[in-house]
Amino acid sequence: MSSSARGSDFPSVTIPYLVWLGAVAGGIAGLLESLAMLVRGAAEGSAVIVNTGVFYAAIWAVAGIVLGLAAAVLTLTRFRLDRPLVGSVLVSVIVLVAAGGYVNVVHLPGIFSGASLAIDALLLAGCCALCVVLVRVWRARLARGRRPRAWSPLAVASVLLVAILLSAAARHSVGSGAGLVPAEPRSEGPNVLLIVVDAMRADHLGCYGYERDTSPTIDRLASGGILFLNAFAQGSQTKETTASLMTSLYASTHNVNSIGGVLSESSPTLTELMRAEGYRTAVFSANALVSPTFGFGRGVDHFYCDVPSVVGRTVTMQIARQLGRRVRRMAWFPEFIRRADVVVPFRAEECPFDGTGSDAMNAALLTWIDEEPESRFFVYMHYMEPHSPYAPPSPYDDLFDPDYRGEKVDMPPAFPGLLPFYPGADLTEVKRRNMVAQYDGSIAYFDHELGALLEELESRGVAEEMLIILTADHGEEFHDHGGWGHGQSLYDELVRVPLIMWFPSVLPSGDRADATVRQVDILTTLMGAVGVADDLRAFEFEGVNLWSLIAGGDYSWPEPPVLAEVFQGTQSARSLRAGGFKLVLTRSGGEESVLLFDVAKDPGERQDLSQTLPDVTESMLTQLERLRADASSRELSADIRVLDPETEEKLRGLGYIR
Repeated sequence: MSSSARGSDFPSVTIPYLVWLGAVAGGIAGLLESLAMLVRGAAEGSAVIVNTGVFYAAIWAVAGIVLGLAAAVLTLTRFRLDRPLVGSVLVSVIVLVAAGGYVNVVHLPGIFSGASLAIDALLLAGCCALCVVLVRVWRARLARGRRPRAWSPLAVASVLLVAILLSAAARHSVGSGAGLVPAEPRSEGPNVLLIVVDAMRADHLGCYGYERDTSPTIDRLASGGILFLNAFAQGSQTKETTASLMTSLYASTHNVNSIGGVLSESSPTLTELMRAEGYRTAVFSANALVSPTFGFGRGVDHFYCDVPSVVGRTVTMQIARQLGRRVRRMAWFPEFIRRADVVVPFRAEECPFDGTGSDAMNAALLTWIDEEPESRFFVYMHYMEPHSPYAPPSPYDDLFDPDYRGEKVDMPPAFPGLLPFYPGADLTEVKRRNMVAQYDGSIAYFDHELGALLEELESRGVAEEMLIILTADHGEEFHDHGGWGHGQSLYDELVRVPLIMWFPSVLPSGDRADATVRQVDILTTLMGAVGVADDLRAFEFEGVNLWSLIAGGDYSWPEPPVLAEVFQGTQSARSLRAGGFKLVLTRSGGEESVLLFDVAKDPGERQDLSQTLPDVTESMLTQLERLRADASSRELSADIRVLDPETEEKLRGLGYIR
């Protein structure tokens, strides 16, 4: 190549070529990473392929511009750079960053660890060798007079890349309606608002007899509807219980029993069923566990939650975050990379998000309702107050412990495992009392925001023909039985949850029902409320449709067996409530604990009767094993999703990961 081609013509000839080369090579790297994400279960859907490919193409096209300009400047000096050299450098850098980044992020402790640096050194040597080979091959072709033609390798790669992205985009648009087929939009029937308040125990609400004024709005809702005094969750952790609520299946059946568990597509979800009945569906979730990442997006027209976008899950974005944290001068880099998602074609389909606070959740809900005010809707709202950290805004943080001096106690001590094998650490009574005050303040803050939401719904005229169901996924413990938080046991402070049904034009007002209701009964009862009870027979739900009895004010149905389950790695606990007794079976390694309580006489579960009443204990163990075996015989295959660092960090902040 002549010096003029390498000199004055360099910018005009080579920079466009480097942009093209960077876009194609980067797009290929993005396709490979998107396939790796799909295989690892870190993402799902063909939109991942398109978004990741386009994002990487844009990033490396910009890198081609930067490298081309730098090479042009060097060419003006005594350095003589040609297209083969600069193009080979760009390709080698893409391979180094893509391969090195993937190995570091997915398989190694971090990009600054000793093992990572050693691997990076080997990869750097390999990429230098690749650069030398590419330069020699390229220059040899040019020396033989082989100039780039229309069907050069780069042109062929470009066509294939565009074809793959267009194909994935077409499959995404066709396959976005997976699950039950949506019906024609509903013009009649009630709007439905299902409210789940994370970690809200029943006995901390005024309508359940609590002495503090934590819940005036909830109390008014209860006084205008039906308050169920004996409602029970199917576990004591969000993952198991929300999956049970959405599928009407026990944890041993739906099998979503780990932090990365994903709902199986073998059983319909509540949102799928409601959309199949013509309802416009939405989920507003402040909990990262209740998100499309874990299968909760099926049948949902609009999902509001805090999950990382496809761009946020890429290796490039994760490297940018780590560089921004470790190198002060690179603090701008993560935001620069994140803003590149403006080129992503399916960006509008990513989950919208404007905060996890109940005020932001309510504002997002009202905005969504206002978009189509005439359509019938089903909404699932999952609020995080009063989940830890218990951090209500002023004045709620001082509302119930105004004389406390010192740092607010907003997090419970970490529990090492299941009770009774691993009791939690103790706190001074002063700190425990302040922790409970912060928790109660969080309930009061949520209650205030709920009141504001109900007022807005009434002003829009949608509250009159609305069925509101308010419940919790589980409760919370404050060392009642030696533990803290939730997930460490199946005592009633964790599995007894509030349940209120409000529908003034249909349901009785001010009733207090003693009958037992389980979380798995909510889906079937709700479907009965919208008039599709007969269709439920096609599915093997654990729950019972109680709607006709509830609507008639008849709460005399037979007490169903209440199964609850919780899993912590190799530890597990199951409880059975039946015939006025409650049995809890806990296993940890080779150890086993059996507890029996007469909950009719001992609602606080203080006196273990397992040795005193051996016949009752044996009978309930047999019933428990029968229920477990039946649930396990229909066990669904649940995928395990590899958590991206951003989601993992959020869950760690909430105490789910330690």
